Amino acid sequence: SFFKSYPFGIGVLWIPDGIVGNYLYISSLNQDLQHSLGIRYCYIRFRDSMIFNANDYIKLLKVGWVRPATFLSYGMTMSLNLSQSIESIQAGLSKNWRKTLKKSLNMPFDIVTVSDPVAIAELYLEMKSSKSLSASEIYSQDAITSMMKCYQENIIVLGAEDKEGNLVAIRGALVDKNKATDIFAATSLSGRALMASHAIFMALLLKCQNQGCKLYDLNGINPSSNMGVYNFKKGTGASPLVSLGEFEWSNNRLVSFGINFKSKYW
Repeated sequence: SFFKSYPFGIGVLWIPDGIVGNYLYISSLNQDLQHSLGIRYCYIRFRDSMIFNANDYIKLLKVGWVRPATFLSYGMTMSLNLSQSIESIQAGLSKNWRKTLKKSLNMPFDIVTVSDPVAIAELYLEMKSSKSLSASEIYSQDAITSMMKCYQENIIVLGAEDKEGNLVAIRGALVDKNKATDIFAATSLSGRALMASHAIFMALLLKCQNQGCKLYDLNGINPSSNMGVYNFKKGTGASPLVSLGEFEWSNNRLVSFGINFKSKYW
């Protein structure tokens, strides 16, 4: 969980991957957290990545948890089966994805392991500029450094270097037991021209397979606002999934409004 306190006794708690346990017993958790944190006005939000279950949804609504007015994510992802052979995975690619992969494999770049968070952050900044992205749409250098320090060998990051040794694309995954989850993805303009993303992604899948992963979570889709990313992930042959998603609770409507307003416009 991530907690931040503000003046006037306001506290905000963000739980990015759900709450452990049966939601049948969640009725007093919000008040317990408020008292434990010693705050007057409390806002709690969590995101459950488990597959949508109507019974859990109803349990949460019955005890006062609600859907946020502004979502940080849309509760949709795609999952790719890695227990099959790499040949079977390639056979499941869409026609356009397979065609682009074939071109990508013949382009003049080398696939390398990337361990420098500064290099990853610089590539994100270049992509931010070329695609006119907001700061909230990319990972900061501090966030990248923190994640790579915390997870160390459990993060796999592969990159494409052009013939001049410039890093032009990266893709990374967080490995936990037999599951890999997409975490980093950035490509420069020259990397896009080289179609590097496709070759890197296939190499990353193979590396995750070699580490015992049976499932690859492509970590979020939003067809309504980011069709390009959706088409890339769909082209891999992955299956769409809907998770239980985000819920919030607050003992102050004004605080809840402020958090949702900030999430939408900042």
